[in-house]
Amino acid sequence: AHPEGEVATVRGAGLTGTTTVLSCAANTDIPEVLAAATQPVWFQLYVQHDPELTADMVRRAEAAGCKVLCVTVDS
Repeated sequence: AHPEGEVATVRGAGLTGTTTVLSCAANTDIPEVLAAATQPVWFQLYVQHDPELTADMVRRAEAAGCKVLCVTVDS
């Protein structure tokens, strides 16, 4: 655990030219993570029981600049 959480992770990924997959359970707002990114950030999505909540999560990720959606289907 790092005090800067996902922002530190995305900065570290950028230093190595690595794409980050940002969890939908992240503690940091998506725009804040994307603002620190120098490499692509994909958004990992667990489909929620409430379809509108799922759609809202996708809209927020898209608005923040995520170009790829990784849908997790194992739960």
